[in-house]
Amino acid sequence: MPFPMVTPLPVFQEAGIAGGHREEELKRFLTRHPEYHVVEIRKKTAQGTTLRLYKQYMWKKDGRPPAPANLSERPAAHNPTPDGWAAAEVRLSTAENLARWLDRGKDGANEWAAF
Repeated sequence: MPFPMVTPLPVFQEAGIAGGHREEELKRFLTRHPEYHVVEIRKKTAQGTTLRLYKQYMWKKDGRPPAPANLSERPAAHNPTPDGWAAAEVRLSTAENLARWLDRGKDGANEWAAF
């Protein structure tokens, strides 16, 4: 699914955000849902588009999560998960131009799998 959808706990911990494989749509979703947070762990340009791999998190405490601008209280690469956040067991992959990427057929699918 190219469009992300809200995934409640505890399903989030097993499956992460449902959909959201178009980079632009993921960014919009995160703006509307500050209870979710992603951390880029890998980036690659292939076949005319940029692919990204994210570790994903969800706020699990009652009340509002720390503001997106408050990076010291949100998960970050190579740091322990801050209190109040649950990590998903799976990573989320995105493409800036998903249609172009998938239109490449077998070669694109093989590169996606390797990514």
